[in-house]
Order: sequence, then C-alpha cells, then structure tokens
Amino acid sequence: MQFGEAPPSIRKISACYATDGSKILFVAYFLVIFQQTVILLLTIYKVIKVARHSRSRLIKALYRDGAFYYVYILLISIGNIIVPIAGPVNLVDLLGTFQRVMHSVLAARVLLHVREMLHQDVGITIGTSIEFAQWHSINDTETDDR
Repeated sequence: MQFGEAPPSIRKISACYATDGSKILFVAYFLVIFQQTVILLLTIYKVIKVARHSRSRLIKALYRDGAFYYVYILLISIGNIIVPIAGPVNLVDLLGTFQRVMHSVLAARVLLHVREMLHQDVGITIGTSIEFAQWHSINDTETDDR
C-alpha cells in the first residue's frame, strides 16, 4: 500500500489516502478462509463423534456460536477477495479494518455467551465488580527523620 495526498474533493478530511496498492492482498483472505474452514471441519467432526450426545447447553452454544462466527467471517473474507480483484487499487483494503473489528466482536460474543451458559449450566458465579488498589504517593510513605 502506498499513501499520498487526497483528491481535492476530500482534502478537508485529515486521513491517510491510499493511492496505490498490490492486488495480491486477496491471498491473505484466501488463507483466512482456508484456516477457518479447517477449524470448522474439525469442529463438525468433533460434534459428530462426541458432542451430539451431549445435553450440555454450554457445548451446544459453543458449537452454534462457532458456526455463526465462521459464516460471518467467511462472508466478509469473500468481500475482501472480490474488492481487490474487481475494484480500483485505492480500495484494496476497504473491508480489512471491518474484518478485524468483526473478528474481535464475534470472538467476544462467543466468549460472553459461553460465560453465560457456564453460569446457567454449572451455577458458577463469576464476579462482575472491579476493585482498584489504593493510590499512595511517595511523599505519603516517607517519614521525616529530623
């Protein structure tokens, strides 16, 4: 990616403007799709072998959320493959940031749902409060030896 001066129509916006880039970036998204597909296939294998007999809502929620996560990331990755191939060079990384954000949001959603199911199935209470240590300045701890 190369960045340069924005066109006159959007110069008032203070940001980096992509002026050139390599269309080979789509290969990275093929690798994401491959990696996620391998994980999904291994998960399906595990569900067929072990988890289909499980009655735990935790296990079912984990597999269901994982499948939704895969579908969303797959769709965004396909968009990240199409845009560099079909679009202009300055849009090569159009959906890259969106995919990174959605990866974090969806992973957090899976973890929070697992936490909720763990609480419902097992009855484990996880604390929700935050306690901070007290602040002491250096002058508070020094003693005057005069």
